[in-house]
Amino acid sequence: MSGAPSPYPAVPMKFGFAAAADATWRASDIQGFDERDLGLAAASDGQIRARELRANGAGTIHRWPVAETAVFLFLYVIEGEIAFTMTDQTIVTVMRHEVVHLPFLSNVAQAAYSADFLAAELAAPGDRSTSELVPLLQMPRKTRTGDWEAAVTRNRPELFIPGNGPRAFFTYRDLGTAALTDRRIQIHDGDGAKQPMAGGTGWHDHTMSQFFMLLDGEATISVDGQGEFHMVVGDAMMLGAGMRHNVSSYSEGYNVFEVCFPADYETTARPAP
Repeated sequence: MSGAPSPYPAVPMKFGFAAAADATWRASDIQGFDERDLGLAAASDGQIRARELRANGAGTIHRWPVAETAVFLFLYVIEGEIAFTMTDQTIVTVMRHEVVHLPFLSNVAQAAYSADFLAAELAAPGDRSTSELVPLLQMPRKTRTGDWEAAVTRNRPELFIPGNGPRAFFTYRDLGTAALTDRRIQIHDGDGAKQPMAGGTGWHDHTMSQFFMLLDGEATISVDGQGEFHMVVGDAMMLGAGMRHNVSSYSEGYNVFEVCFPADYETTARPAP
């Protein structure tokens, strides 16, 4: 949260931009899915990755593969739905703009997904030793049993809170990662801008690194030394701590899901470059 100190330094991050229009889809390690890389692994030197998953028709899989080794795992359903059968045979259905995390996914026995299922997955996959991870990602695997519904962040109006994120004029929904990661990672989305904005946020930077993906609407974002980017649905951007940037405009309905590494940070207004 802006203005609060964090004991964790930001994940080192290079600038990155993954345009949906330039996406290269390939067969995923999850049977029945294609995936596209969202650029986070390259920007973070492999510390954490992000991919978009697209079903090739309705189907069923057994287990969620990366959940067996990951130290962090986050799944955001963009479209469609997926019904998880848990190890205790409880069935939990997760729908559009709803979220589950590692402790939930590590207990999945089977998952049946719709033909239009589309999701974004973020993971620190656990394929390197703890000593090779930056301090923020050196976290123990969390476990959970029972009460699976409490592990799902639902798409309910009362969860969207004005100003509960980097900007006072947006409405945000906390997607549960801060509590699970001892405030190492904060992920939120919104319910869409209520009106377009002209004039921009002004040039500023943060003490956290960030990843965000456009879910609805469009926006124009300028990044010092990188240029101006007109972002549309499916585009993703990565910004390292201290990278000066300005959201010069956004449309009505503009919405992103945004990841902050760490959850607590400062935001400072800067002069235009």
